[in-house]
Amino acid sequence: MKKISIVILIILIITIFTSCSFNKNSAVKNLELDKTADDDKALAYIVNSPTKRLLEKITNVEIYESQNSYENFLFIPTYKESNISIYELILKDDELSEGKILFKTDMVTDDYALYIKTIRPEGIPFLKIVIEYKDSKGEYIVSYNGKEGTPKVEVINESLHNL
Repeated sequence: MKKISIVILIILIITIFTSCSFNKNSAVKNLELDKTADDDKALAYIVNSPTKRLLEKITNVEIYESQNSYENFLFIPTYKESNISIYELILKDDELSEGKILFKTDMVTDDYALYIKTIRPEGIPFLKIVIEYKDSKGEYIVSYNGKEGTPKVEVINESLHNL
């Protein structure tokens, strides 16, 4: 009886520690992130100007094109079953607000990435990407940082104002 209890306890502990990785999107593994970019709190990763090799590694790539642009990035949700929405942004009275939904996908499957072709404006941004997973929500406003440039990989964490 004691042996059975110990075996059940071990199985329970293993299940608890490994269950977090069962729902991870396998496309994230293709990023080959270093330890500083591999964030446990990340809801998504953005890979700016992804290589052809990376695009070929991911089997489930959906394309969203808002502008005829040479600029592009890959939006990779960390977890399967995430929801992604792209909103237009509207400037009114010096404030940005969400307009209509331009793109929406619910419950992404494994090895999923969204390939986005759009202009990164240096001025007023016109797109916002929202990612939701369970009770977490993160936002990303598409824009160009003229001071520091665009990094190769960006991490989207839970938005503070959503806590």
